[in-house]
Amino acid sequence: MLGARTSVSRSITTLDGVWDFRADTAHQGLNDGWYARPLTDSRPMPVPASYNDITTDTALHDHVGVVWYQRTVTVPRIIDGGRRHPPGHRVGRRHRGGQPRGRLPALRGRHH
Repeated sequence: MLGARTSVSRSITTLDGVWDFRADTAHQGLNDGWYARPLTDSRPMPVPASYNDITTDTALHDHVGVVWYQRTVTVPRIIDGGRRHPPGHRVGRRHRGGQPRGRLPALRGRHH
């Protein structure tokens, strides 16, 4: 199997680590703009991992639905594409643990 390789035009950045995490049991996050500010009432959650198996919280263990992960990342200039996005701009999403839906836009070396 071929692996990812860095080059003059390609950068590899791992997103593994501890993220802020919150289950959205009331499905209010999108309407309330959780993506535009730091998550409130969040807990640390390792990525990659199955949140259902990490905590001793029974409600979270049994939760099947929307969850939010948030982390500040620095996007290398090598993949900038000349575009800028304001803080809080959603640049991608995952649906039910699958592949990202839609394309992730290139970002210029700043925090997101």
